[in-house]
Amino acid sequence: MLSFFISIHLFFSFERFLPVHSFLNPCKSATVTDIDGNVYHTMRIGTQCWLTENLKVSKYRDGSSIPVDISGGPTGNESDQLWGNKLIGSRTVYKNDTSYFQDYGYLYNWYAVSDPKGICPTGWHVPSVNEKNIMTTFLTDQSQFSAFQGGFRSSDGFYNLMKNFGFFWTSTESNYNNAWLFYLTTNNNMISTDQLSKTIGASVRCIQD
Repeated sequence: MLSFFISIHLFFSFERFLPVHSFLNPCKSATVTDIDGNVYHTMRIGTQCWLTENLKVSKYRDGSSIPVDISGGPTGNESDQLWGNKLIGSRTVYKNDTSYFQDYGYLYNWYAVSDPKGICPTGWHVPSVNEKNIMTTFLTDQSQFSAFQGGFRSSDGFYNLMKNFGFFWTSTESNYNNAWLFYLTTNNNMISTDQLSKTIGASVRCIQD
C-alpha cells in the first residue's frame, strides 16, 4: 500500500527558512492567523509555501464549530468510545490530554479536512496528494519539513505513536472509505504515503493557495 519513500532531514528551527521578503519566496507573509487567533509560521519549500506547525483550529472558516470528541478516556478506547463512529467532521486531542495541544495541535478525521466550509486559514488549504509529491521533490536540496510527530487516533479510538510518527492528511480521496495521507518517522527520517480510513484522526498541515 505504500506509494514511495523519500529521505528527508527533520529540522526543528526556523533559522534556514528563506526570508519572507526574498524574491524567490512564494510565502506572502512570515505568519498566518486562523479564525481562533492561533498564529503559525510559514516556510518555503521549493515553489510552495507551507505552515510549519500542526493545525490547532476549532472552527471552520465560516465560524461554525468542528465538533470535538473527548470519549474513550486516556487510551481513547474505553467503553464510552465514540470516535470511530463519527461520519462528520470531528477533532480530538491526543489521549484527551490538553497538555499535548500546544505543540501538536488537534487530530482531525478526514470529514473535517474535506468539509467545503474550509478548515485552513483564508488563503490556505489542505494539500492534495499531488501537492505533497511536489513538496517532497524539494526537501533534500532546498528546504526542510519541520514535523511535530503527533501520532494518530485509530478507527477503534486508540491513540498511538505520539513523538514517533507524524500523520498528515491530504485532501485527496482514495475511495468511499479511505483517503490519502503522508507520514513521517523519527527513526529513519523517511516520508511515506498511504491510504487509510477516513475515520482515523491525523494532523493537518496547510499549504498556501
